[in-house]
Amino acid sequence: MPLHFRARPKGFTLVELLVVIGIIALLISILLPSLSRAREQSRTIACLSNLRQIGQAAAMYAAHNHGFTVPGYADYSATTSNGVPLDAENYATVLVNTRCITATSVINLTDHPSNQSSPFFCPSGLDDQVSIHLQPGVSTPFPQDRKAALAQEPWRVKSISTGVIIDSWYGINAVRDGFTAHPHPCRRLPDDANKTDHTLTRLSQIKRNADTVFLFDGTFLNLYYEADRIAARHNNRTTTNLLFFDGHAANVPTASLPGALGPNAGGSSPFNNLTTLQKYPDFRWRMDQP
Repeated sequence: MPLHFRARPKGFTLVELLVVIGIIALLISILLPSLSRAREQSRTIACLSNLRQIGQAAAMYAAHNHGFTVPGYADYSATTSNGVPLDAENYATVLVNTRCITATSVINLTDHPSNQSSPFFCPSGLDDQVSIHLQPGVSTPFPQDRKAALAQEPWRVKSISTGVIIDSWYGINAVRDGFTAHPHPCRRLPDDANKTDHTLTRLSQIKRNADTVFLFDGTFLNLYYEADRIAARHNNRTTTNLLFFDGHAANVPTASLPGALGPNAGGSSPFNNLTTLQKYPDFRWRMDQP
């Protein structure tokens, strides 16, 4: 009887394998940028959501405190390496201490930045190093430009009243001195130049609250001196998220803000000059802007 042999299945040739691999590589090269954009878009949306949550907390604080904006406090018992009084509180610790918002506290000042369940965390910011800008022997933050790492890191403050330590990836449109010369809407108290001045702004005094900036992607405060504390943080370091006093948040091109992408020399900030600010009419940063 004749023997019957089963034919072996034919495998892929080397050329066919190379073609398949090439197709896969092409698809990956097409899809990866889209996936990256989608991931960054989700981070931007999460950041905007955090800012709106902080805005709601600030509104609650104002409702409980005669309509005043959230203050920060300076501790004059010690200073940083360049003579700036330490922060005893900032807007984040005030909101947490008054139970207007809940945020994860860091255990020790030297611990890794904490971002779990914190509305003060920007998912596009840096969280790979400790950034304690306002502690003894450490100077205030001076980023080289708006893409610099120093503008992407958190501002850490330990509350002098409760001991809670909060990391915040958002700067505040506030000043620490010269309230008359630099009429920004928020303040750290008291005025460094006049330690008897503890006045705060009321929300009712902010006439165009939908245009006036409250918080921004970035670090610390005092934009009138260091404009590059605003961070170009989203969309490949080209856009910045802003929170306004009416509670809404928006993603805007950093290049459209005063000072653009920087660098801006310390002490020569565009926020010092109303004529310069008039070139950027979309948003208000100072109370005396027309």
